[in-house]
Amino acid sequence: MLYQVQQKLPALSYLESHGEAFNRTDKDTGKWLFNTKKFQDWSNGKPEVKGILVLGDPGVGKTCLVSLVIDHLQRTHGPSWVTYLYLHHQEAEAQTPAKIVSSLLQQILSNYSTLPDIAIGLYDHLEQGPPQMEVLVATLLNLLKDKQTAFFLVLDALDECKESYQPKLITLLKQMLTAKVQLLVTCRPTSADIKDLFDMPSCITQQMRATADDIQTFLAKKLESKKSLKSIINGQFQQNAIETIESKAQGV
Repeated sequence: MLYQVQQKLPALSYLESHGEAFNRTDKDTGKWLFNTKKFQDWSNGKPEVKGILVLGDPGVGKTCLVSLVIDHLQRTHGPSWVTYLYLHHQEAEAQTPAKIVSSLLQQILSNYSTLPDIAIGLYDHLEQGPPQMEVLVATLLNLLKDKQTAFFLVLDALDECKESYQPKLITLLKQMLTAKVQLLVTCRPTSADIKDLFDMPSCITQQMRATADDIQTFLAKKLESKKSLKSIINGQFQQNAIETIESKAQGV
């Protein structure tokens, strides 16, 4: 039954998106977030920090940061405790609330060898036709409530969903925050409704800007990788170039 359920659940691509984002990300960046006590509490599953909202303008590296967070969680807790999605404005029409919930269900169910009893109703529902949002949500929440320890959900660029889809997703995320779910979302600073979701004592908001250390690390590796420049770049020249670019980057 598990295989039949997975085959009938419409889903969005997530493995490919994560691979692409992670492969283009400098693994030494993101320490500005990882070294904070709030993030450490969140990533350790402490209920005092249930949600993190990362705000940032286009181009500051939110997607790259998300890929590092996902990798960190998977290495720390194991892939079976982490679900995620990278949302894209080019696919906004296809990113329906039902497909998003269905994609999260697929990821969770992929960690089971047989269909759990708590999801048998989903199998019966899918046998009758296309899945309905209410059934998908009920199944997802029941699976999450059945978890004995904290479960992680990471959503990149939630604001890139269609505006008409966002109210249902925000309602779902509010429900998930009452379960054993640790939530991290990225979006642009203009998304008022998403920001309101994190306006509670157990949630924090982080404004994202590329730090001087991140910029210098990225530029140093880029300069070192250019074979055509190695013969003319010495240590002082490279340092001067990095400092000049960093001073004009303004956090982007």
